[in-house]
Amino acid sequence: MQCVSEMLCIWPIPGALSAYVSEFVDVELGIATGVAYWFTYSISFSTLIATSAAEFNFWPSIQESTGIHAGILYLLIPVAIVCANSLEIEILLNNRNLDWKSATEFDSDAAGNWFAALLIGMSIATFSFVGIEIVAASALEAKWPRQDHKSKVSSSLNITPRPNDTLIGNQIKFSAIFISVLATVVYVVAAFLVTLDIYRGDCALPRVSWLSEDIKSNCTAPGSKAAFVAIALESGIPHLADLFNVFLIFTCLTCTSTNLYVASRTLFGLTSGLEGGKGQRWYLRILAWFGKTNRHQVPIRAVIFSAVSFSWVPFLQLIGKPDTRSSINEFIEILSQMASIGVLIVWGMNCLAFLRYHKW
Repeated sequence: MQCVSEMLCIWPIPGALSAYVSEFVDVELGIATGVAYWFTYSISFSTLIATSAAEFNFWPSIQESTGIHAGILYLLIPVAIVCANSLEIEILLNNRNLDWKSATEFDSDAAGNWFAALLIGMSIATFSFVGIEIVAASALEAKWPRQDHKSKVSSSLNITPRPNDTLIGNQIKFSAIFISVLATVVYVVAAFLVTLDIYRGDCALPRVSWLSEDIKSNCTAPGSKAAFVAIALESGIPHLADLFNVFLIFTCLTCTSTNLYVASRTLFGLTSGLEGGKGQRWYLRILAWFGKTNRHQVPIRAVIFSAVSFSWVPFLQLIGKPDTRSSINEFIEILSQMASIGVLIVWGMNCLAFLRYHKW
């Protein structure tokens, strides 16, 4: 993030994370990085819709209604998010006494060995950190601070004022560095508190999708509750689990909106520099069409395309056949893991771009 912030200070540009790789490393590699970045956020938009729907299933009346899932959760909510883009609480409640000597144990049904289990855990955890680099996607649209009255007076007295570039740099550096640090601290502390309060094999927790139903031993039904919701349920405090679940749904949907924003701006950055006039190849003309904005300076074409590309994914959960449901859940989980790997590639390529930039 410090590398990205330094490059943003000197060159805020649409599609910055792919443009930096193209400029300082290789043009084709920059395009591939941009495509990976768009895929990460476009597929994350759809998988988060599916995740929020799973959170709604906490209430039985919604879980049993296919119409609510299809009409509201999978259709109206994404449409509302597209429109939006166009225009202290106690954690340790149950005080469990867990055996920390088993910290290196893993689910042998989910992974063949400890190292594979570690990699699976890292991949799942990476999904939580997707987005700390969003400052690079939003830098060009931010309203930058203007020189204040004192700077104008200093200029009239022939005193060198503080340039706007310095103000912009400070704004970017603060967001790029401290937001990522804050996210890291919050996620790590939250995960640590969860391990103190609930057993890793608790039946209420979701399991990886490739495990068959009979493997989920000692559990009458597959779990689907978030860790904090499961902890709140066991605490016995009235309506605390409902409160946690509402908060998780809110954060999931706002994160979904952010993902659509980043996906659309990434697609816009990839296509805004293309020439789509006569004589160009047909696919270049199509791609250049997405590099245009409306009269409000919003890349609405890129917004709609990014939302529609994987909008069919959540609807797969409506298939009710037991023999296909596990395969569908596994497919959705694979897509979300591909998104995590995609953003890791983007981060790595921008670190390489900074090294080349720094050398030059």
